[in-house]
This record gives sequence, structure tokens and C-alpha cells, in this order.
Amino acid sequence: MKFRLLVLLFLLPLSGQTLIERLAVPLYFRATVGFGYDDNLLKFSALEKTSATADGLLPQAVATFDSEILKPEFRFIYSPVLSLKNTTNLILNLSYADYLQADRKSYTAFNLRLEQHLAPYSWLKFRYSYLPDYFLRLYKDEDLIGKVRKECSFSLQKLNLTYSFQVLKKTWLRLELGDTREYYNSNFTEYDTKLLRRGLKMSTDIFPRFRLSGTYIAGQGSNITFGSGYISTAKDRSFDHEMWGFSVKWYPENLISEVWLSQKTEHRRYLTDDPNDPLHAGREHFDSQLTVGITEDISSELRLQLRWTYRHRTTVSDFQWVEDLKSFSQNQIWLKFSYSFYADIFY
Repeated sequence: MKFRLLVLLFLLPLSGQTLIERLAVPLYFRATVGFGYDDNLLKFSALEKTSATADGLLPQAVATFDSEILKPEFRFIYSPVLSLKNTTNLILNLSYADYLQADRKSYTAFNLRLEQHLAPYSWLKFRYSYLPDYFLRLYKDEDLIGKVRKECSFSLQKLNLTYSFQVLKKTWLRLELGDTREYYNSNFTEYDTKLLRRGLKMSTDIFPRFRLSGTYIAGQGSNITFGSGYISTAKDRSFDHEMWGFSVKWYPENLISEVWLSQKTEHRRYLTDDPNDPLHAGREHFDSQLTVGITEDISSELRLQLRWTYRHRTTVSDFQWVEDLKSFSQNQIWLKFSYSFYADIFY
């Protein structure tokens, strides 16, 4: 009875509209095509690059260390009128990254997001992301005798819940809870991981034509197949995780639409102290990314974006060979064109 009353009160402002009218709204679309370049697509360390061919690190479908990338993306936005005061959005994103020089690295990604506006400057958002198959590289299978290298890939699922609200004039806080699952292919199930995280992000527009934000996230990664009976699962790969970063967006007048600079660092510290696992025992790394970009709204429908990202991982270990093996640098450049439109397909 109480539930029915709540539903009635929620829909009361819409009593003059039929259910079909509230649901039969235009669909909004955005089609994007991106042209990119990655100079270290397998994330090889400097040491590995010098011996990749001799050591058999390059799979047959990956001929070089770098590649051009063609990435089409599609976004569908559906906003049913469930309330006259608060907006509801259902957003679906589909994308495909085609590595032109390394077909095995190509992947498809899906993203579904539900957004509910609660009050002025307050939103509740739920997001589900799915990456069905992402190829990493060739690794030695520890359950096989000899130095047998197999393809290592994983599927990725992410659940994310955020709540944002205003804390000061032109200043907002976003709280976040997340659950990430990585499931590896049959040769490398010893790396299956569940990462639970929580965090916050604060953004402000107190300076004219600028938006500043800072983020902090903490979590724990659990090696869910540890101790499951195979030789490779005798090592615990659980870790503590942190991420911190900032972004600055500038909206210049009469020049271009947007200029932004962002930086984030992810810190991972493995929890094992097993002397029989020198690759992980006492190891931690700092994975930093610096991004600079510009956006130009050529028209209300057409948008152009240019972005450069530099990534560098520094590994800390008791063993120099581990630091040399697990540290790397990477550059990516992207040029993207987006076209937005809508369709009244329900009329």
C-alpha cells in the first residue's frame, strides 16, 4: 500500500499525460569517429623492446610496437518524462577500437548509464561497463612445463554508483562506489581480480571561465582465484589501490570552445611478502597519465576534439630486474569528430 502511494505521488504531476506520451520522447544520437596513434600498444618496457623479437614477445597478429587506431563510437540518449521537475536519462554507448597494425589488440566496449536528477545540482547515477575481450600480450603459462607463451586476455565488468550535490556556491561534491571484475582467459585465470573502490570528486566554477576538479579513490583488489589448486594460483596477487588526480578546464572567449589539462596517478601495492614470488613481493608502482586537449564546437551538431596523453609507470621493487621489467612509457594522440542529432521515431 505504501509503495503504491509513493508511485502515485511521483506520477501525480504527470496526470494530464498518458503513459505513452511520457515515454514517446525523441531519441538523441551522437556519432563519433576517432583517429588515434599509440606508440607502445603492448606496454613494453625499454628492456623488453630491445629483445621482443628474440624472446618471442610479439604475437603473430601484432607486427610492431605502435599502431594507428580507428575508433567509431555511438551514443544513444533516451529521456522519458517520469517527472516534470527532475530529468531521467538512459544512455547507451557502443564503441569499437580497430588497431590497424595490430588486429589482435582491437576491442569492442559497451557502457550503459542511468541518470536521475534529484534536486538542483544533485544527481544519482548508475553505470555498467562491459569489455568482452581485451588482449594484453603473450605471457608464460606457469601451469605448463617449459617457457611456453600464450595469449593473455581478459573481460572487464564495472559497476559504478555516484551521488553528487552542491556543497558551496558553484562547488559540487561527488561520492562514488565501484565494483570492477577482471576475468582472464583459461591460461591465466590465476589473475582473476575483484576490485572494490570508493572515492570522491570535488569540482568548482568559482573562477570565471574555468572549472577545477580534484579526485581521490581508494580500494582493494582481491585475487579471487588464489589457492584454487593450480601451481599458478599458489601466489597471492591481491593489492591495495589508490588514485588521485586533478583537471583544469578553460573556456576561452571567441577562440575555441574548451581547453583542458588533467593528471592522474594510480598507486598499486601488492600485499604478498612471499619470498618465492619476487615478481610481486614488496612491489608497488605509480602509474601516471598527463592529458592535454582542446575542443571546438564547429556548430550545434558538429564537434572537433584533439587530445594527447602521456603515460608513465614507475615500478618500485627490491629487485632491479622487476623494476626494469614492469616500468614503461606510452604516448597516445587522438583526433575525434562528433555529430549529434535526434529522431522522433515514436511519432
